[in-house]
Amino acid sequence: MPNILFDKHNGLSDSIYSGVEGSYAKTVGVDFHGTPGALTVHQNLAKHSGSTITELCKVAVSVSDGSKIWFSSTSGKIWREVSGTYTLKHTTTPAAGGAACLGASEFNGRIYWATESRLHYITVANVGGDWSSLAVEDTATFTNTDALYHPMAVAGNILFIGDAAKVSTVNSSFAFDTAQTLTISTPHRVRVLLPYDIDLLVGTIISENVNYCQLVRWDTVQSLWQFAQDLWHNGIRAAGWAGDVPIFAVGSAGQLFYYDGGRLRKWKRLPGSWSGSAYYDVNPQSIALWDNRALIGVSNGSGNPTDQGLYDFGSYSADYPNVLSLSHPISDGAFTGVTIGAILVDGLNFYVAWQSGSNYGVDKLDYTAKYASAYLESRIIRLGVNANQPMTKVFALYQTLNGGSLTFSYKLNHAAYVSLASVDDTGLKQIYAEDMINARVIQLKMAFTVSGNNAPLVELWGANITQVVNSDATK
Repeated sequence: MPNILFDKHNGLSDSIYSGVEGSYAKTVGVDFHGTPGALTVHQNLAKHSGSTITELCKVAVSVSDGSKIWFSSTSGKIWREVSGTYTLKHTTTPAAGGAACLGASEFNGRIYWATESRLHYITVANVGGDWSSLAVEDTATFTNTDALYHPMAVAGNILFIGDAAKVSTVNSSFAFDTAQTLTISTPHRVRVLLPYDIDLLVGTIISENVNYCQLVRWDTVQSLWQFAQDLWHNGIRAAGWAGDVPIFAVGSAGQLFYYDGGRLRKWKRLPGSWSGSAYYDVNPQSIALWDNRALIGVSNGSGNPTDQGLYDFGSYSADYPNVLSLSHPISDGAFTGVTIGAILVDGLNFYVAWQSGSNYGVDKLDYTAKYASAYLESRIIRLGVNANQPMTKVFALYQTLNGGSLTFSYKLNHAAYVSLASVDDTGLKQIYAEDMINARVIQLKMAFTVSGNNAPLVELWGANITQVVNSDATK
């Protein structure tokens, strides 16, 4: 009797039918990296902000004094977090334009933030004080007053700020300049800035319904860029790093690109049911480098075409392939109707702002508890062509259950999942479920039950199949 073995674990497949060897149709909360070659469960995300933050924060700054500042994307509200305590510190009231924060950065002893028309700052030394008297609003006025994007990046001791078709600067003497900086062709608008070597990578968007954007490479000195790549997508959404490689979310249908030093190249794509009414978004500050892998905050654009939350993309080391998985669902528990805002990384901790319906918050990685609902789903296994064929056993080999357990279910001929009763053979260290299941095609699901901060460590899992017809579920 042959075995179907899931002994290679390479994250999300492209669909239930096809993917790289060892990939799965679904992966939620499963840790592929902690113990290479084995499966366990990621740490939980727990709400860290309590009831204090009441709006989505797409912009945030990890300050050199150890605090974190979170900026509302809908109003002028600004919150500061110190040692887990969140406090509303200020409400920006710009002299012109909207008050929502569209970009922020620490630079040269100051925290700068941008609203539609104006630039504002407070010194790092004063962030714990009374912002009503210490914050300096309207320190500069933007030329183009972009209403959606003012991304910021520090390179070469200069703060660069996007403003529609311009990149303006603040120099080390705090002088604001819009005249002698980069200008790109209208109607392009700067949505993304990413320092690269001594240059700056500039990602543009025209609008959500125009499938044309550019990646511009600029030496930050000349008034014209040195290279521009045309991309036939509706905007470069966000940028960050996956290990030492720049990664970009491009368009609204799950496509991830990498920058090879000369051009953006296709890399990976999130599986989803994409259409004109079903698309996703990645906000500009929703990619961050954590544990040398990219955390990618996937938001619903419309129609919930894919599960939303924090995806993990990268590898344990250079010896292993890059793996994409839905690693960290938000604490709210929702997978649809979610918007992910800013992600901040602090050592091996990270924080993520989110909105789910009328709920808002900032989550922090919780090292005291595992995620409680982790599971894997296989790609389809073809047992027969013209008739159903039997499967007799599903099993998992484990090193330890750590007080938790494993459960199995199956989906017969694309129907709903049906649970199986499991037995734990403690001598063999195998959990298994025996049942005679007849199907033409089948999918298998393995779910983890955790015990507080403990979770099973699984070596491999699989099934006993009487006959397998043209199946690549484990390849």
